[in-house]
Amino acid sequence: MGETRDKIYVALVKGAAEGLRGNALYDNIVAKVPKADNRRIVRASLLALSDPELADRSTLTAIYELAIERRLLDLVVPVHRPKLRRKKEMALQQRTGT
Repeated sequence: MGETRDKIYVALVKGAAEGLRGNALYDNIVAKVPKADNRRIVRASLLALSDPELADRSTLTAIYELAIERRLLDLVVPVHRPKLRRKKEMALQQRTGT
């Protein structure tokens, strides 16, 4: 596993265990690992979901929701259009209330 993915994994699991969800969890990961992007976060999320040591339902739910949210965002907004991406992220924040 790559060093960046390890850091994202740790930030993801710790943040979810602390009760962070949605955009708050995403912001926490990006603050701790500046190289984090949606693709890396989704991969680290899938790794966390397959980890047999993680058994807390709320932690797993937060990780699952973040993975789905970020994956769908990449499908809707191409990475090469940063202004449109930011606009979609803000709309997502308003919808989810985070």
